[in-house]
Amino acid sequence: MTFRAGILTISDKGAAGEREDTSGAAIREQLESIATIDSYEIVPDEPATIRARLEAWADERKLDLIVTTGGTGLGPRDVTPEATRSALHYEVPGLAEAMRVEGLKHTPLAMLSRAVTGVRGRTLIVNLPGSPTGVRENLTAVLPVLPHAIELLRGERSEHKPGEVGVRRNGEDVAAINAFIQTQLRASGSDATANQAARWLDQAGLLSDDSKRPGRNLRRLLRDGRILGARQEPTVSYGRWFISPVEQAVDVSRAGTPDAQVSSGTRLPPSLKRGVDIVIVGTGPVKGGQSLKIGCYYADGRNRFWADLYEAGFTPTLFQPCDYPKLLDLSPSVGLDDVYKDPQGLLDRVRGHHPRILVFNSRKAHALVLGDRTARMTLTTFECVVLDDSSGTASAYRSRRLAALKQLRRRFA
Repeated sequence: MTFRAGILTISDKGAAGEREDTSGAAIREQLESIATIDSYEIVPDEPATIRARLEAWADERKLDLIVTTGGTGLGPRDVTPEATRSALHYEVPGLAEAMRVEGLKHTPLAMLSRAVTGVRGRTLIVNLPGSPTGVRENLTAVLPVLPHAIELLRGERSEHKPGEVGVRRNGEDVAAINAFIQTQLRASGSDATANQAARWLDQAGLLSDDSKRPGRNLRRLLRDGRILGARQEPTVSYGRWFISPVEQAVDVSRAGTPDAQVSSGTRLPPSLKRGVDIVIVGTGPVKGGQSLKIGCYYADGRNRFWADLYEAGFTPTLFQPCDYPKLLDLSPSVGLDDVYKDPQGLLDRVRGHHPRILVFNSRKAHALVLGDRTARMTLTTFECVVLDDSSGTASAYRSRRLAALKQLRRRFA
């Protein structure tokens, strides 16, 4: 479903032409995949002006969604919440609460946000912070449920009845599906079964469920290795699927064992932790490739890349096969992930863990992210280093790679 949206940037300096509207651009970047941006304007922090724009866009232009940015803090000119409330017919507090919860994962200052969300007529109005980072974090928290909310406001959909087969709303947007599942898991504080997660997705309109075989459509994604934090117990065709919050998805004691793997044993889960210094990003395993043939995917002396990490001074020893979680305990700490077939999933994971530097271990891995419009934000949000493997002999490439890794290691001396 595509809907019509408006972006209202609220900033005295922006309205005066003294500041570039980077926050409005961040909203546009995230919304364009699901909405047509019908209206855009920068206005000063004046309650009457803000209310007039909201009312005109809702009543006259009849937009489905209005997203504001700026003026939600404690400053004397931060008047957006009051102006928004004066235009609303009723509030939808759950959206604002979800955004504050997401913000608190990144900064304690999120508790100072006074942003409100609500409805005027059939228009949903959402307040976002004034910083591009805050915009991305907050909008990511609510983006998966916006299509469903707008359909309800349009009167095109009623609440699900027990046993009703859901209708897919966003297609199979794996990034949105993963983001929504992880939000639900963090809210519940426990793991979920495939059936439970399938019900969540069906109710949110992100993925239809099958009333005769509940969880069937989600299990297809689970078998393909496209759902974060997934594991099967036991790892046989009849094994039950469970999904964990991504920060708990890698159990060091089980890493490398069959039940820690996904996608039929061809892909290990990412190894990440909050605030990791470096995350090394690869393309993902290739069927029949060397890493799978020798029985390891990440850290092992037979893998030349990890031998180079040792020689560059990142690791004190050459690890045994599948000892990759130990990299997180080093200083600097080294996390591991791959693009695989889901560059947007990579963006979601690294934004949730806030690494200092992303290191793409090949130009191909970098190109996979660069080629995805949404995932491309990864390259502007984080400092990135790209190791060149596109030309020269193998020995010449290794020399360049080793030199780049040594230079990177010196930054953490």
